[in-house]
Amino acid sequence: MNRSVGRTSHHVFGGDNQEQNLQLHSDSHKHLIFNVGEVEYGIPLSDVKEVISMGPVTHVPRLPDYFEGILNLRGEVISIIDLRRKLGLPSKPWQQQKTCIIIFEVNKLTLGVIVDNVIEVQGFGSQQMRQELDISKHPEREFIQGVATKHSGEMVMLLNSRKLLNPLELGLIAQQLQQLSPSHQSVNSEAAHVR
Repeated sequence: MNRSVGRTSHHVFGGDNQEQNLQLHSDSHKHLIFNVGEVEYGIPLSDVKEVISMGPVTHVPRLPDYFEGILNLRGEVISIIDLRRKLGLPSKPWQQQKTCIIIFEVNKLTLGVIVDNVIEVQGFGSQQMRQELDISKHPEREFIQGVATKHSGEMVMLLNSRKLLNPLELGLIAQQLQQLSPSHQSVNSEAAHVR
């Protein structure tokens, strides 16, 4: 069964009718800024492989509800996570000109994260970033690594993409994907044994 939205011609960083590869920067303080709900988040640009518009997503049974399914991207199977549901927010319809998938790799498992909208690439100086936060009651505390302040005064929550899924979740996803694609097995078996 496919949960699908037709691939749109919208691309985050320009161009028509093709996915755009990000030109990665060596500056570790550069972040890709996006929003989920009313909150702006950032992940290190160096972690990002590319950003694509929504495409056909195939449902995979017996996985957490935030696992949207898998997507075939130029012959590679990508595991797709709905960040809204992962954060405990209600689902909303995907918007053709805004909803995007950010693709990165965690322990040899390629993941795509659905976000409401990608906003910009923003560089933060050390004085703009704080990592000592009292977020013990925050639902995203396990994968928040700090907060940054834009020059406009707006706050951006900085996420650690490598901790977005814990080892148990990575293992569960890898186990299910092994049953779907023998060629995907060797890649995902490493993620299944991460502890």
